[in-house]
Amino acid sequence: MNSIKVFIYSYKNQNLLDQVKEILSKKTTNNIKYYVYDQNNINRDFLFDGIKEVCYNFIRWDDYQSITNYRPIVLLNGDRSDYYLEINPNVQMFDNWDTYLLNNIEEMTIISGYGLSNLQIDRYKVINSITNSEDISVSNYIDINFIFCKSLDAKFLCSLNSIKELDQNLFASLIYVRKNYTIKSLPYKYYNAIAEDQSVWKAWSTTHGYNKFLEKQKAENNELFESFHKININDISLIPYQVDDVLYPNFKISLENLEEPRYLNGYKGVEIT
Repeated sequence: MNSIKVFIYSYKNQNLLDQVKEILSKKTTNNIKYYVYDQNNINRDFLFDGIKEVCYNFIRWDDYQSITNYRPIVLLNGDRSDYYLEINPNVQMFDNWDTYLLNNIEEMTIISGYGLSNLQIDRYKVINSITNSEDISVSNYIDINFIFCKSLDAKFLCSLNSIKELDQNLFASLIYVRKNYTIKSLPYKYYNAIAEDQSVWKAWSTTHGYNKFLEKQKAENNELFESFHKININDISLIPYQVDDVLYPNFKISLENLEEPRYLNGYKGVEIT
């Protein structure tokens, strides 16, 4: 029986439990283990106690690491599986999703996102205007909200750990296309996502590491990607005044390791006369 490792990273998602239950309820009979990373104000471990397939991990609301730090932990945690699925909890899964994906995955292929891709460069980012498709199609573009592949092929996603958020889709696509992978997308009827609230404050700089990573990608041979999408990666601008997070180590700060109040009352001072 095929085994699938599922990685679900949630940032302040109040409907996480319901969405995880929906994903579980729509599978068939394959051996599936779910790794849920929940960055939230409270530890919701008690909600998942009765779900044996789920390994729940609580992340403090103000942790600055982002998904790119926790993805390699899941991929390299020693729990071997044949296949890897990464899914945003806002993506609503379809019936018998595991059987469908297993029946359509091929060698050197990634299934990600939906529809036909149409890329345009807007200063320092790439915008994908999606055209709906009724069949699985070659898009050669990653949608980080939904990725399915063989576990051995997922290891290249670890390369994204030097950025925090922007633009994982582009950078992952460049990496896989350069390695001669084919990226396919789902038919639009199999992909339904709840719009995320873009006003939610993030605990990290979304542009962390972007300029340096972009310059590194520009130095590579991106001919296959550029000819397919008819864009030139060198036309993407660096971000002016790009902000990197301060890389302080959480494990060395005692307050991070204790269940103590995050903010202390009172202060000490000296009077100068």
